[in-house]
Amino acid sequence: MILIGLTGILAVALFLRDDDQTEPPKPIASTPSAAAPATAPGTVREIQTLQRQAIDVQRVVSGEFSPNRMVINGHGFNIELAREANERSIGLSGRESVGVDAGMMFVFPNEGFHRFWMKGTLVPLDLIYIDAGGAIVSIQTMAPEPGVSDANLTLYEPPVIVSLAVEINGARAAETGLEEGMIIEFE
Repeated sequence: MILIGLTGILAVALFLRDDDQTEPPKPIASTPSAAAPATAPGTVREIQTLQRQAIDVQRVVSGEFSPNRMVINGHGFNIELAREANERSIGLSGRESVGVDAGMMFVFPNEGFHRFWMKGTLVPLDLIYIDAGGAIVSIQTMAPEPGVSDANLTLYEPPVIVSLAVEINGARAAETGLEEGMIIEFE
């Protein structure tokens, strides 16, 4: 009883305290989800676009849809799909070049923290991780590591679970203005 009484007195005292003597409350710091778009959708059209992209990602993952092109930030990339485990394990390794606006999309059967390495890869690549909603959650630049043993190769991992990943030419993401939170579209 006494504790409740003291709490009530403190609450009243704080409420009645002169507002000029108190500092304004500080905002609570929050970090947006890595999977959230950079800005919240505000219009019905924006919401419908986000819903359509999430459905398209589901269709790609299920194998119902096999796009050969993706568009991010108004910039198009021709893509090869790597659906099978053996295709995903080989990826772009062994290639001496990758087209300027080309890449490979890795389609995973389940969402997860899918890791990449540069084993046998000869060219620098940008790795773009994409969540189930079609949003970019991470962009990482990967450099070739010739002569490095498998045990010592750098591992690249997304900050959150993902459904897709895309490899494009190294530094191409920055050149085309790609950023986390942007939504991919398929053609």
